[in-house]
Amino acid sequence: MRIGLYHRNGCRWRDLQQSFPVCKNRLILRQIYKQMNVQKKELSPLHILVNIELTKDDYAGKVEKELKEYRKKAVIPGFRKGKAPMGLIKKQYETTLIVHEVNELVQEALRDFIEKEKIEYLGEPLPADSDFDLEKNVLSFGYEFGLIPEFEIDLDTRGEVVLYDLKIDKKTWDKEVMHLRNHYGTYEPAEEISEDSKVSGHFEFEYKDEKQKKEAEFHIRDLTPEAKKKFLGKKTGAVLEYTSGSLFAEPHTLMHVLQIDRDDVHHFDVPLTFTVSGIHDLTPAEMNEEFFKKATGDDTVTDEKTFRERFTGTLTAEYKRFTDQKFFDDMISYITGHTSFDLPEAFLKKWMKKMSFGKGELKEDALDLLYEDSVDGLRYQLIENKILQENGLDVTNDMIFEQIKANFKSLYKKYGVEEPAEEILDKVAKEYITDSNNKQELDDVYERIKNDRLLTFFKEKAVYKTQKIEAKEFFDMLREIAKKK
Repeated sequence: MRIGLYHRNGCRWRDLQQSFPVCKNRLILRQIYKQMNVQKKELSPLHILVNIELTKDDYAGKVEKELKEYRKKAVIPGFRKGKAPMGLIKKQYETTLIVHEVNELVQEALRDFIEKEKIEYLGEPLPADSDFDLEKNVLSFGYEFGLIPEFEIDLDTRGEVVLYDLKIDKKTWDKEVMHLRNHYGTYEPAEEISEDSKVSGHFEFEYKDEKQKKEAEFHIRDLTPEAKKKFLGKKTGAVLEYTSGSLFAEPHTLMHVLQIDRDDVHHFDVPLTFTVSGIHDLTPAEMNEEFFKKATGDDTVTDEKTFRERFTGTLTAEYKRFTDQKFFDDMISYITGHTSFDLPEAFLKKWMKKMSFGKGELKEDALDLLYEDSVDGLRYQLIENKILQENGLDVTNDMIFEQIKANFKSLYKKYGVEEPAEEILDKVAKEYITDSNNKQELDDVYERIKNDRLLTFFKEKAVYKTQKIEAKEFFDMLREIAKKK
C-alpha cells in the first residue's frame, strides 16, 4: 500500500472522472512467469533499497518474437513487405523493444515484490543506482522506499477532550430572535444618529493626487468605537471631519465605502470630511404571523408558540455544529499530540527534492524548512488514514454521488424549482462529477463526508467527558481561544 505525501490515500478524482466505478486504491498485479533476482537492503529504519536483476534470458525471447512480428508487417523501400533482412529490422527496432520489455519486467517484478513482502510505503519509489548496459548479460535496477511506520492510536483522552451540550438560556434566545427581527425589519427616517442608524451622505478626500467626492451609505455599527462617538447624536446636514485609517473597524468596509483599490486600503490614511444627508433607524419586525412565516420559511407557522418550538430546534441544530466542530478539533489535536512515531526523514527529503523539479534546485536549508513545514501534515495524514482504513470509514464514490444529488435537491428547493425525476437527477449528478472543473468542489464534498464519519466514530468509540454549558459561556470560551491563536 502507498500513501501520497500531499494527497489523501483514497479514491483519486482523476480515477473517478475517468471510470466512475468505485476505485479500490490497490495495485493491479500481473503474474510474473520468470523469477528474477530481487533483493531488499535496509538503508536505515523505515528506508530500504530494492534491487532487481535480470539477464538477457529474461527478455530476449519476447524481444525476438516482437522483432519477427515487426518484420512481417514492415514496409521498407527496396524490399517486399515482410521480406526485409532481420539485421535491418534489429537495427531499427531492437533497442526500443529491449527498453520497453525491460521496463515492463522491472515494473512487474517491483509490483510483485511489493505485494509478496506486503510493503507499505510513502510517496513513490525513488530510482537509485542502476546498470542498464545492454552489452552486459546482467542488468540491475535499484529503487528506494520510505516505509510507513507502525503505531497505535489511543482514543482514551483521559478527560482532556470535552463534548459540550449547549443550553440555550433566555438571554441568548432573545438575542437570536432580535437578530431575526432586525433582519426582517425596516429602516425609518430618524432625527439624529444612534447606534442602530444607517447613514447616507458623501465623503470628500484626496486619492491618487485627485480630489474625490463619493456618495456613501453605511451602518454606524461598522465604525470604530472612537469614530462612533464622533457620529452619535449628529443630525442631517452635519459635516464631520476624521481620518480614513481610523474610521471603519474593518479595512474591507473602508475599501467598499470609499471605492479605493484593495492594494491601497491597508495603508490608506488621509483626512476626510463626511456630510450627512440621510439618517435611518432600524425598526425590528413585529412578532406577528408575517414574521413567523418569513423567519421559518414555512407558511404553516402562524403563531408564537409554534415559532418558538421551530426556532428553538433550528437554533439547537445550529449551535450543535459549533460544539461538534470544537469536539472534532480537540479530538484531532489530542490524537496527533499523543501518537508518536518516527518517519524516514532522509527518504522524504530526497522525495521532496525530486518533486521540486522545475522550481529550481533546493538548497539544504530550504529543504530542511520544507520538511519541517510538511511533517506535521504527513503525521496527521498517516493517523487519519489508519483510523479510516481500520474502521471501515473510507468515503466511497457512491457516498459522494448521493451527496451531490442531495446538494442539487437542496438548490431546487431553495429556488422553488420543481425537483426533476430520479433518472434526470442521476444524470445531472454524474455530469457534475465527471466535469474536471468541479474538482475543488468534489474535494470539499469528500472532506465533509469524511469528517462527518470521523466525528461519528469519535463520539461512539473515544473516551471523553460530556458537559452541559450555557451558550454564552461556550461562545465566550471560543472567543478567548481565538485570541490566543
